[in-house]
Amino acid sequence: MRGTNKHYVYTLVSKKAIQSIKDKVKAKTYRSTRHMSLAELIISLNRLLRGWANYFRHTVAKNMFNAIDSFAWHRVANWIFRRHSLLSRQETRRRFRRPGHPP
Repeated sequence: MRGTNKHYVYTLVSKKAIQSIKDKVKAKTYRSTRHMSLAELIISLNRLLRGWANYFRHTVAKNMFNAIDSFAWHRVANWIFRRHSLLSRQETRRRFRRPGHPP
């Protein structure tokens, strides 16, 4: 800390670990998983992301958690759009808008 003799070690998430979780999310939301129901997909992703977040919970990773959350949400929204291709992209965004985010 500034003004004291205390020192802290900051542990960060490696780029390899970040790419690994993104690849796993991408694999779970790939076109070959469109036969799954939305509930099955979300349960599967929640297990994956919760385990990853618990493993890295002692790191300085708030921004990284937000980035992974956003990445996963966009992948799920695109998965829904492609599964129900009758909806326009704007209609999908309007229906599945993230809470607290502007349209």
